[in-house]
Amino acid sequence: MSNPENDGYSLAFRLARESERIVDLILHSELEWIDIQFEIERMREQVQEEMPEREGAFERIYESRFIRLWRQWRACAEVWRHGEWR
Repeated sequence: MSNPENDGYSLAFRLARESERIVDLILHSELEWIDIQFEIERMREQVQEEMPEREGAFERIYESRFIRLWRQWRACAEVWRHGEWR
């Protein structure tokens, strides 16, 4: 009998929740990128421990999304905050 806490289906839900939490930190907190990277690394370690063969998918799906959101929202916010918004 498989343990539902360790199967891929459960991992997918946990990763979805963790991803939403990190996106929320990017969009709605004042954390610096280094702190966001720490959270991303914790998520990556979770994937490495439970499904090491999926690490490449993690980088393509999640990491690239977090970087894109950071650049899109934080870079725009910095420009706007310093009066350079045009």
